[in-house]
Amino acid sequence: MEVVLANVLDIPEADIMAILQCVIARHRQSLAAISGETGAMQIDTPTDMPSLPAFLSCCVCYPTSPAALRLAIRKHLQDADDVICILDVLESWIATWGTKEVRLLPPKKSISKNEHGVLVSKPSEKGDKGGLPPLIKVLPSIISPIFIILTLL
Repeated sequence: MEVVLANVLDIPEADIMAILQCVIARHRQSLAAISGETGAMQIDTPTDMPSLPAFLSCCVCYPTSPAALRLAIRKHLQDADDVICILDVLESWIATWGTKEVRLLPPKKSISKNEHGVLVSKPSEKGDKGGLPPLIKVLPSIISPIFIILTLL
């Protein structure tokens, strides 16, 4: 799933949110199993499913249409607990970005000369190696889930 989101450019937002809903269900199920809240019998579940932060990182970096994404979120993420799981991950990312060192100048390896001989910074859309997406992608992704929660109340 992560490879597809990294390489395919025309995945409908509704399909992405449907998969995200499955990942969230698996995440909530594993949280309930860890805390011992499930009184039901354990059922075999796929182990190759990505973690919620890893898949959400791919979703946040994937190019989508804001209107279509809002419709897909409303359709597939109707449970407030699902949206809260997403907001928890987004909050942890913002907290992590808040603790990072602010650099006034880019590192030398990310500077090059353009065709006019002027030093310019190479654009970087990649996040951390730990799966942390760029902050510029994280901040707008908070807005849709918050509006969904407000409409559910």
